[in-house]
Amino acid sequence: MLFRSVKIPFQTWSKTVQIVGSCNGLVCLTDEVDCAYGGDVYLFNPVLRKYKILKSEFSCYCDWMEKNFSTYPVLGFGFCERDNDFRVVRILYSAHHVGEKLRPRVEVYSLKSGKWRSVRAKIDHTVFRGCNAFVVGCIYWLAAEKAHGRLSWVMWFDLEDEVFHDVEMPENYDKDTWDNNLPVNIMRWNGDVAIGAIEPGGTGNYVKCGFWGLKKDDGGELLWERKFKLVLKDAVCGIPVGFTWCGKVVIDALDREDHSRRKVNAALTKTVALDLNDMKFKDLAVD
Repeated sequence: MLFRSVKIPFQTWSKTVQIVGSCNGLVCLTDEVDCAYGGDVYLFNPVLRKYKILKSEFSCYCDWMEKNFSTYPVLGFGFCERDNDFRVVRILYSAHHVGEKLRPRVEVYSLKSGKWRSVRAKIDHTVFRGCNAFVVGCIYWLAAEKAHGRLSWVMWFDLEDEVFHDVEMPENYDKDTWDNNLPVNIMRWNGDVAIGAIEPGGTGNYVKCGFWGLKKDDGGELLWERKFKLVLKDAVCGIPVGFTWCGKVVIDALDREDHSRRKVNAALTKTVALDLNDMKFKDLAVD
């Protein structure tokens, strides 16, 4: 397995981009800096080198920004099997949302129609835009009860019925993870949505990671199931960020020689994949 660097064939406002998500060969990007994040959105096929820029002026984004100068946009990207269509979801929170209970604005871009449209949807939580996962027709985010609150919910948007749903974090999920600002990520694993989190109790030489999967019981109720726990140490002391299609855990890790800075919040210098069958690591080097 080898990563390759890809040069983006278009110019962005901030000259740096953040990956929103990827699906079926398309990558969704936006500007990385806060003042431009969620404005223009870029759909890019790295194999064909084709792209499409979704300009913010062709949506309600600019009008919303004029009325609510301090805006917190959140993005998600996925594919609607029923309509055979790629979709971008944008949630616009106002700075007044918490105090005045203003409903966030939700809009959906359809690649098939080439247009943005507003969606009337009820949102009860503030979504964290740091990570999301597209799993079986739904876009999942981590969410908090209110802005700047502790992330205690998983919220998702169904691309078919265009309704938001939510479920609380696992009951046995250690609240100290958030009290101590330890990282957590939401990800796809074996066709299901999963949470991977750094747990309290590690040291400068190792970290403990827990993984939970979301599933339905026989009665159709959603419940969390603890899948496994890992202790990452030495050269692979880092943060789990996802899984490969063959089930390996992808970890942002510190360099083997960086013993003096081996902490959760230290600079991450390489990416490795852990095979859960033989517990061996492989560097995912960038060519």
